Amino acid sequence: MPEPDAPPADKAKKPPNPHPVRRAAGQTLMVIGAGLLLHSCRPACRPAPGAPPRAAAAAQAGAFAGVVPPLEPGFVVDKAGAFSPAEHAALTNEIAALEAATGGGQMGVAVFTTLSGVPAADAALRIARAWGLGRAGVDDGALLLIATEDREVRLEIGLGWEGAIPDARAGDAIRAITPDLKAGDWGAAALGAVRQVRAAALGEPAPKRPAPEKKGETPIGAWGLFSLLAGFLLWAGTEPDPPPGRSSGPAPRSAGDLPSPPPFRPPPRPSGGFRGGGGGRFGGGGAGGRF
Repeated sequence: MPEPDAPPADKAKKPPNPHPVRRAAGQTLMVIGAGLLLHSCRPACRPAPGAPPRAAAAAQAGAFAGVVPPLEPGFVVDKAGAFSPAEHAALTNEIAALEAATGGGQMGVAVFTTLSGVPAADAALRIARAWGLGRAGVDDGALLLIATEDREVRLEIGLGWEGAIPDARAGDAIRAITPDLKAGDWGAAALGAVRQVRAAALGEPAPKRPAPEKKGETPIGAWGLFSLLAGFLLWAGTEPDPPPGRSSGPAPRSAGDLPSPPPFRPPPRPSGGFRGGGGGRFGGGGAGGRF
C-alpha cells in the first residue's frame, strides 16, 4: 500500500515557542531601549541652524508675512505648532503668574515657522504694539518672538519695563534659553523666558538652569543601547528553529496589506479678537539674534 504523501512544506505547523515569557521580556526591553535612544538624540534630531523647512506648505502655513494675528486668550499665539497641549497650558499659567506677581504686567509669546524676510526686531515691535501688551499708561509689557525655521528669537521689552529690564538683562535672558532653542525644545525655552522676565521685573536674581548631568553618571543613550541589545538577545535566543523546507522569516506583505496611518488633526486653538491690557508702547528695547 503506498504511503500517504507528506504535507507540503508551507503547510507544516510551526512548533510553539518554548520561552514565551523571555521572548515577551526581550520585546519589551527593545521597545524601552529604542525610546531611550530616541530621547537621548532629541537635540541632534532637530534641524541645524539655517536648515530649510521640512515642507514648504507647513512653513507657509505658520509664516509671519507682515499681518499681525489676533492675540489669543492666555497671551500665547503658536502658529508653528511648536507647543504640545500640556506645554501650552503650562506656559499660559506661567504668564498668568507673572501678571499676578507684577501687579498687571503682561507678556506675550508668538511663534512662527518663518518671518518671511521681516527682521525679527521689526516683527516683534509690530506685534507687541498691535497686541497692546501691558497696562495703559504703565506699558509694563514684554513679547517673546520665535521663528522656528529661521532659527531667530527676539525678546521685546515695553517702555515701562526698560528700567528693570535693560537690553543687557534682556540679552542675558536670551542667552539663558539659547540651549533649549538650539535643542528645539520650544516649550522649555518659552517657559524660561517668562521666568527670566518675571525675575527681572521684580528685581530678583535671574533663575538658574537645572544642573547638567554629573560626570560619571551613565548617559541615557548608553542605557538605551544596553536595553536594546539585551532585549534583542533575549528575543533572538527564544526563536525556535523553523520546520524543514520553510523559511524562518514572515511571508512578504504587499503594500496594499499595510494599514494606512490615521490623518493628523492638530488640537483646536482658541482664536478671536482678545485684547491685551491697553498698553503697547514699545520703543525697540530688548535683545535677540539667531540660535
